[in-house]
Amino acid sequence: MDTNCSNSSSPDAWSDLTTPTMKWFFRLLFSAILFVGLFGNGVVSLAIALKQRLRTTANLLVLNLSASDFVFISLYTPTQLSFFEHNYSWVMGDAICKLSYAVLPACLSSTVGTLLCIAFLRYKAVADPFRVRFGLTYRTTALVISVIWLLSLLSGLPVLLVAKTVPYKDKTFCDEIWPVGKPYREIYWVSIFVIQYAIPLLIILFLSIGTVIKVKNSRARILPTTSTAHNLDTSVPSALNASVRQRRRQESNMSRVLTCLVILYAICMLPQHVVFYWWTYGDLLKQKYSLYIFTTANIFPIANSALNSFIYGSLHKELKNGLKNCLKCS
Repeated sequence: MDTNCSNSSSPDAWSDLTTPTMKWFFRLLFSAILFVGLFGNGVVSLAIALKQRLRTTANLLVLNLSASDFVFISLYTPTQLSFFEHNYSWVMGDAICKLSYAVLPACLSSTVGTLLCIAFLRYKAVADPFRVRFGLTYRTTALVISVIWLLSLLSGLPVLLVAKTVPYKDKTFCDEIWPVGKPYREIYWVSIFVIQYAIPLLIILFLSIGTVIKVKNSRARILPTTSTAHNLDTSVPSALNASVRQRRRQESNMSRVLTCLVILYAICMLPQHVVFYWWTYGDLLKQKYSLYIFTTANIFPIANSALNSFIYGSLHKELKNGLKNCLKCS
């Protein structure tokens, strides 16, 4: 939920709160997140796109996450920085206003949809680790990503239609102008909370619990160890055992990446939802420091998209090596 609203009881008083110290703090923070997000996600995307061995179906989902974060940061962060630099007055016109509002739910829907897909594949890998053809084909992965983006763009369509600039005294705000007397705004943003936050996190939690249970249950049925297989007359069990071990190492690696991504998403998305309910059903607009609350809440989703690239680069071993090679070549 974007918080560039014009419904404050005293929006002109906001300028009095922007002390030089706080201006520089937010200016440096927005700029640092913008640089880190563009550089980190850009390098991750290039590494997967340019390195043949990194172009697996699982990494294509990581590429979609990184590309979504890159688009979100490149379109959303500059608008927030400009809004802040102009003393909380919108100077970028209706078109950019609509784009900045729509890109938030669209990109976040793409992110959580991809996380759900990764969680499902992780569960599938543990539930049936002996299948020769595991996971999605390239064509199926491309189709899944296309569906994710189609649904994501549809999620941002309502705010694309209602967002526009609104003048107020000596300022201009980018706001959502929903039909008067209808609860469309509340219905939309509550639905976004349920669809983008509550339900996906619950599903991922249940899939993670199911994965742990499957791992425990499969230990008794695991193929012979290397020492046992060595005594067998055939090399097939040993080769198959090695294949299963490699697959489980990959699954364990992706498990760590997914866990960190989901925890980061849950933490960084929560402030925006808290602000929405506090603003809609509480007294947030009457608070003296509501300006800083709004601004800080807008920082968290951007920080999430910027920090994701660190998770890819530090926990994903194959991608980590690919990133090192890309940086060396550059």
